Amino acid sequence: AFGTLALRDRAVVLQSHTRYSAVTRYFLGQIGTPPVLVVRNLYDSLISLWDHMRDEDPAMPIALVDRRDLGRDDAQMLDFLVDVAAAWYVQFFAGWMRAAASEVDLLVLDYETVTADTALAIESVCRHVGDPTPPTPVMSRSIEDARDAKPRFNQGKSGRGARFGEERLARVERLAAFYPDVDFSPIGIARQAST
Repeated sequence: AFGTLALRDRAVVLQSHTRYSAVTRYFLGQIGTPPVLVVRNLYDSLISLWDHMRDEDPAMPIALVDRRDLGRDDAQMLDFLVDVAAAWYVQFFAGWMRAAASEVDLLVLDYETVTADTALAIESVCRHVGDPTPPTPVMSRSIEDARDAKPRFNQGKSGRGARFGEERLARVERLAAFYPDVDFSPIGIARQAST
């Protein structure tokens, strides 16, 4: 499911959590706009996912979850996030990185940069897609308007994933090791156990 927005004379795809595939490649070719991927520390993302499931809606494309699954204690929920949700995220990231290495002009931005210096992130995206950067007053007002609109936003804090502990981190590293050609450090997986 791709949402589109007309931006001047071109369509821009607005969709999060879309894995790279032959279908994605087809749509990217039809749209003609190079993709941008915003990445974040995987462990922080998993904690935010847990918050989302608990506070908003457990239904998601990443894992089969409903309200009764949320009755797990914290240790069980952390295990669920590592064993089920992390596998999807690792494949998501690996797919985009392999595509970028071979056939896709992909701009990768990290969450911290996007949130700390949104104007710089917008300038990077504009350069990447071949559009002129908006004048500073226009960009500043747009950023302000977006923040005032109160978009769905969790805590946005880095470091919340530290609660997973070494044993769970090692399980995620083992998942990443299935893709030895991919550098997972942009999403916080520094070392990879052998498979």
